[in-house]
Amino acid sequence: MGQRSYVNHSSSASSRRIEHFGDWLEVPTCNCGNEMRIQTAWTDSNPGRRFWICNEKGWRKCNMWDWIDPPMCDRAIKIIPSLLKTINAAEEENEQQRQ
Repeated sequence: MGQRSYVNHSSSASSRRIEHFGDWLEVPTCNCGNEMRIQTAWTDSNPGRRFWICNEKGWRKCNMWDWIDPPMCDRAIKIIPSLLKTINAAEEENEQQRQ
């Protein structure tokens, strides 16, 4: 991933708030001046952990990012990937039975 930023989380009259899966979040501004967007990490060490990333596309993208969610406990890090594999296997089996 790109470099971790010190994102502008300051509150102002012009800041925008969004609802994301039950959480109200203030949309931060990236160091390049753009609003950031939410992405979700699906790595083994951060399964399902959300983070802000620069919304700029293409070559102008500044690669700034910042975590939204706190780090997960070791147990969640071990369990979540296993649960996802179980769900994916069940979905594949269901799809094969439909064909």
